[in-house]
Parts: sequence; structure tokens; C-alpha cells
Amino acid sequence: MAGTTLTLRRKRDNRCDIGAAEAGGLVAPVGGSGDAGGPSDDGRSGDGPDIRLSRDDRDDFREELAAAYRTESAAALVLSQIDFPLAYSPVLQGGNPEQWWTQIFFELDAGTVVDAPYRRLLRTAGRRFPGNAVFQRLAVRYLNLAGEAAGDTLATTAAGSSKIFLCHASQDKPRVRDLYKRLRGDGFEVWLDTEALLPGQDWDLEIRRAIRTSRVVLVCLSSTSTDKRGYVQKEIKHALDVADEQPEGSIFLIPVQLEHCELPDRLQKWHWVNLFEEDGYTKLVKSLRATG
Repeated sequence: MAGTTLTLRRKRDNRCDIGAAEAGGLVAPVGGSGDAGGPSDDGRSGDGPDIRLSRDDRDDFREELAAAYRTESAAALVLSQIDFPLAYSPVLQGGNPEQWWTQIFFELDAGTVVDAPYRRLLRTAGRRFPGNAVFQRLAVRYLNLAGEAAGDTLATTAAGSSKIFLCHASQDKPRVRDLYKRLRGDGFEVWLDTEALLPGQDWDLEIRRAIRTSRVVLVCLSSTSTDKRGYVQKEIKHALDVADEQPEGSIFLIPVQLEHCELPDRLQKWHWVNLFEEDGYTKLVKSLRATG
């Protein structure tokens, strides 16, 4: 981990070896044996007792958090949900999120957050990334065993993980509506603005919310949409922002060419599908099914 520097905003008594952290070493939790995953509290909050992860599951959870929340700003969102104090948050210089999350786990083990930190962290991450296989597996294994109501976590996860968002220009609406009907006919849950928005809703807010809670975003492209200025470009930008928060290697954004057109530079990193080709729809369905 050469070139990586991890420091703390505030030193906590003698709970961690700052020198080891600054040298790039991973700081292990203090004490404990057997299962790891934070001190077991006695249910002092409405969240109930904390979960105790096995060592393997703890490692998987930490690695997946590091993949899903790769920057301090992204991690701050989830940490705020479990009342993690900023004063005890590490400062990472050099870009090693897994080491950063190791220090966060150390702080959780040290009692920085009193009320069920691991349980709340898993629940929050699972809701934020409903299609994540690791978060889903751990939620099934630990949240249910801890007494979590399925309707509070897994039902929310299942609903979010099945949704496909159709990003498109208004001029392409007829072809996008055809795609919507075809996907629905094949059993997919699809979000299309004209079908999902209700009178009186803040449509911009609802679109942003739909993108963020979708399993996959299909960016439907044509010569019209690639050349057009306006809200469709804003919608694509928001989808790209959410895509940047996804675990590495996951399928979240798929460029879908409705006709021969030039792919925008900002979408070049994702392999696209030509819907106008004979096997285009089959390839698209195969990709959607592969995402869960």
C-alpha cells in the first residue's frame, strides 16, 4: 500500500496505532475472539441488539463497502445514517478505500457509535444498493436473525432491485414506449415517466429518485437525443453520477442505440447494445437477467 497515507481527524485515547496506519498497515479491532462485527449492545435503541458478523462475512462486508463507497464524500452519506461522528472519521490521502473502511470498523468496534452500528450500516447499505449480492446475502443472514422485519429491508430491496429506468429524449418516446411494453411483457419492472408520474408530483425529484433506486438505467440513444440540449442531458448526467457510486464491475448503466448514431464520449466506457439489430433485444435481455 505504498503511497497511501491514513490519518485520523482526532486521536482516540490509545485505541489505535497511528504510526501503523500512516505506514499503510491495516489497523485491527481491539480484543475479541470468535465472531467479529462490533460489540453486542443490549438494545438501548429502537434498532435492537447489534449483529455479529463472522470473520469471513466481516471481510466481505468491508470489501464491498470499500467498492460501493470509494470516496470520503460518498461514505459520509452512509455514515451519517448511523450517527458516526465526523471527528473520528479517518482522512485518506492516496486513495485506498479498503484501508479507510478498516479504520471505520476499528472505530465501530471501539464503541464510537453506541446503538447497533453494524446492523444499521448493513441495513442502510442494502437499501442504497438493492441489487448488491453481498449486501443482500448478509441482510438475509443477519438482519432476519436479529429480528429485522422482512418488510423493512428485504421487501424494499426486492422492489428496488427489479426496477429498470428508461432514460430518453421526448422525441424518441414512441420507440421507447415500445421497448417499455416489450420489457414489461417479458416480466421486467420498468420505470417510464409517462406511466409512473402522478399528477401534482415534482417530476424532476421523482425522476432523480427513480434513477437512484433503479437496478439498471437504460440510456436510449438516437441521432436526435445525442444532438439535443435540454433535460435529457441532465438526466444522463444524473445517471452517470449514480453509476460512479456502483461497485466496480457491476452492470448499472447500459447505452441502448435505437438507431445508428454516434455514442457520446461520456458513455464510451460502457459496452452498448444496438437495439435495431436483429439480436439486439435478445442481448439486452441477457444483460438485464445477468444483473439479477
